[in-house]
Amino acid sequence: MSITDTRDGSLRLVDLPASYSFRSLERGPDGEGVVLGTDGRLHVIDMAKGEVSRSIDVVEEWTEPTDWQQARPTVHVQDGTAYVTEPGSKALHMVDLHSGEVVSSGELPVVPNEVDGTLG
Repeated sequence: MSITDTRDGSLRLVDLPASYSFRSLERGPDGEGVVLGTDGRLHVIDMAKGEVSRSIDVVEEWTEPTDWQQARPTVHVQDGTAYVTEPGSKALHMVDLHSGEVVSSGELPVVPNEVDGTLG
């Protein structure tokens, strides 16, 4: 993946141990990058250093479907918690980004395809 410095337009590459999809990218509460890899791990990126600072096991390994509309694991970060869907098991996992722990998991009545949230 790459980090773009919007001040000068420069790019810096970050070597990840797995591929990811367009629904795998988020920012954490402290500006860190959060990438859900096909290896089933959340990779937390130190944006200043341009490197993975921690990887957290969350879901089973997965492959990106060829049809972009098919369900795949997805991540959304809100208030220090990463919400990660796992379509294969109809699950939603909550990961505390500060502790690096999966704090809760639950089964959904349908296969999750996307996830989003709002405060209020």
